[in-house]
Amino acid sequence: MNCLFIRMTRRKIGAHPFEEAMTPVLIQSDQPTLRETLRRALDAEGMQVSFDDAAPWAVAIVDRSRAAGGPAAAARVVARLRAGADAAQAKVIVLAPCGEAAAFARALDGAAEAVLDARRPLKAILGAVWIVRAGDTVAPRADGPAGADLPANLSPREGQILRRLAAGRPNKEIAAELGISQSTVKVHLRGLFRKLGVRNRTQAALKCPPLRSQAED
Repeated sequence: MNCLFIRMTRRKIGAHPFEEAMTPVLIQSDQPTLRETLRRALDAEGMQVSFDDAAPWAVAIVDRSRAAGGPAAAARVVARLRAGADAAQAKVIVLAPCGEAAAFARALDGAAEAVLDARRPLKAILGAVWIVRAGDTVAPRADGPAGADLPANLSPREGQILRRLAAGRPNKEIAAELGISQSTVKVHLRGLFRKLGVRNRTQAALKCPPLRSQAED
């Protein structure tokens, strides 16, 4: 399995009170496109990328979205990684096949700090790095399948905005798609953050079920 190490030197996403100077991140994936996408995204954030597979790591992103063996194999991979890491510092994020995040989380039984559906937007994956490094966890939603509903306490408009937020849309695009002003979008975002109990866009996006077609909007 190919490994990519990334050293994060500064961040522009999230709002977690985590200010470590360097966070070495190990990415394990057999998908060249995913590795390159992450490299480009992190480089755009001013982060230093290294392919030194002997470097220590604090966060590992383990891509099992197309790997054989299912949840049990994922659990073995995570156990092997943790055996060679500083247990007190190591945090693991697992990317599961579409619709299988809950099954993977059950098999891992707490061995990973985050289990995400592989369809999650890139911003959500990057956000999860900061979330787990700050000491929090990201559990898969019980509503994991693609047809799942949004949180019940949201209004229809808030649901529309949350879906677009999770897809990585900026406020300007959300406003244009919904035919409302950017100021109105910001008002709805404040309500979303309050209802979801989150502090920022990244945390809110992680509350959204895997995206369906938005034709219903």
